[in-house]
Amino acid sequence: MRKYELIKDDTIIIKTNNGKGRINEERVLYRVRALIDIPELCVRAGHLGGYIESENNLSQEGNCWVYMGAMVFGDGYVSGNATVASHARVYGNAQVFENTRISNGAQIFGYAQVYGNAKIFGAAKIYGHAEIFEDSYIYSGYIHGYSKILGKTSIKGLAEIVDGYLTSSNDYCAIHLFCKVITMYKTEDGIKCFYQAVLDIEHCKAHIQKNTPSETAAILIAAIDLMKQSLK
Repeated sequence: MRKYELIKDDTIIIKTNNGKGRINEERVLYRVRALIDIPELCVRAGHLGGYIESENNLSQEGNCWVYMGAMVFGDGYVSGNATVASHARVYGNAQVFENTRISNGAQIFGYAQVYGNAKIFGAAKIYGHAEIFEDSYIYSGYIHGYSKILGKTSIKGLAEIVDGYLTSSNDYCAIHLFCKVITMYKTEDGIKCFYQAVLDIEHCKAHIQKNTPSETAAILIAAIDLMKQSLK
């Protein structure tokens, strides 16, 4: 049974990068309208949802839904019992499934996958080949590369994690000092820092010493040493 339809005369046009420099592609997105009740989501037949590019973006099965204000396009796909709401976007080749909740402007793109009971909110951007699953909560930050975030990990603030492997909230820490953000986190190959690029701890210190005024550098390096202790 079909659970929604596309409203062909209720559309928006968005511009997306086509991967060939600055040229943008225009995509037409259509609003969805429920054809049946989905009691678990408080959606009733006739209720309007968000916008998708085609039925290839939102499964007709399960209790998945795209709420008003949210968008799914490109080869982004929402299935299972997953929901996308509150101006969130799923696009590229990203997949959102099982019992996940994406909302409050979060963006999932690239080849990222979000599943299990994961919840992604706010200013969070999940991309590359990142996987967010189990009971993870991502409130903000940038997760990309081949990162895997699992367990009950909670990430917030301005953290940026590339190729991380986090199983708990104790597997990373981030500081914001002097308009600079340093994130330290665990990977499958040990502890790494993200400070403008992915670095090991000693290279991160060396980079700061070389490119930062001495007094500021001393404070940042002391903070890095404290962060390292907290991750042991």
